[in-house]
Amino acid sequence: MKGLPAEIYSGGFVDSYSPIKKAKNVTIVDEKVPRLFEASEEYPPVKLVRRTLFGKDYIHAEPIVEKPTNFASGGRFIYSCDSRFRELNQYPIPLHDRNMDLETRNT
Repeated sequence: MKGLPAEIYSGGFVDSYSPIKKAKNVTIVDEKVPRLFEASEEYPPVKLVRRTLFGKDYIHAEPIVEKPTNFASGGRFIYSCDSRFRELNQYPIPLHDRNMDLETRNT
């Protein structure tokens, strides 16, 4: 899988239920992203999810996993200084990497 590399920004908290909790970078895989860099363990792949909330466009990123999972925001964001990132979104993109399926099983 190839895409655009980006950095993960967080306030220091990393959710233990995140499948990419050890990653500091990701590879954005999307039809609007040039396929430049190969995803790897250090740059796990994430997909962009687009929807409309309260009449406005909203975009977030989710890890690409084999089994469908319910993800929620874990408080981290992705961003890249690459000019191609600005074509996707003008601001950092929320990273929804908190696996709610695991969290509800363990409560």
